[in-house]
Amino acid sequence: MRRSNPKLPGVSTRCLAVMAIALLGGCQASPEPIAYDLTIEPVEGLPVLTVDIIGVTASELPIWEEMSMTRYWTRGTDENQRRVDNIGAGYMSTHALSAGQTDPVELPAEEEIWQRWLDRGSTHLVVMSNLEADEDRPGSADRRRRILPLADDTWDGEQLRVQLRSSGFTVLTREQPR
Repeated sequence: MRRSNPKLPGVSTRCLAVMAIALLGGCQASPEPIAYDLTIEPVEGLPVLTVDIIGVTASELPIWEEMSMTRYWTRGTDENQRRVDNIGAGYMSTHALSAGQTDPVELPAEEEIWQRWLDRGSTHLVVMSNLEADEDRPGSADRRRRILPLADDTWDGEQLRVQLRSSGFTVLTREQPR
C-alpha cells in the first residue's frame, strides 16, 4: 500500500523524494573566488621591471580593463603614489624584478593579501608590468596587463602560473573545460 503525504493528499512520499532529488540535481552553486598559489615566471633577458598585482571586484573590473597602462605607469613614479591613485593602500602587491631575473615571483594562497582581496569581494586579479609598449589596448590585449578570474571553476588545480616575457604575460595554467 502506498503511503501518501499527510500535507499533500494523493502525493506519495516516494514521489516527493524523487521530485526533491530532481530539483536539487538541477541546482548548482555559482563559482566562488578562491586564493591560488600564484607564480609569475620571468624569462631570461628582461630589463628591470615592476609587477603590480591587484585584486578587483566585478564592479571595478571594467575600470581596470580600460585603464591606460601608459598612464598607470607614468602617473606616479613610486608604488605608493600608484596605490593612492588607483586602489588604496593594502590591496596591491608590488614586486621589483632585476634585469635578467629568472627567479619567480611567488604569492602563495596563504599570504595575507589574498584574504584582504577575498574579503573585499575580489573576483579577478589584474597583473601588470611596466614593459615598454607602443600603444595602449583594452584588457589583456595590452601585453603589460593580464586579467585572471579567481572563480574556483576556472583553473586546473590550485596553482596559477604566469610567464612574463618581453612580449607580455602568458598564462601557463590550463583552464578547466566549460
